[in-house]
Amino acid sequence: MVLLKDSETSESIFVHANNLLEAIKENNMVTFEVMMGPKGPTATQVKIIR
Repeated sequence: MVLLKDSETSESIFVHANNLLEAIKENNMVTFEVMMGPKGPTATQVKIIR
């Protein structure tokens, strides 16, 4: 399980491995879209920016 932290709201957002466009590591800065999944918000289109 991977959780992303939104830098604006500090909210933790779940991301499924299938929604990663590339492998990410802890402390990577990423961009992502948020969609409402069956269990709450989920990140999609996750991409590293640095």
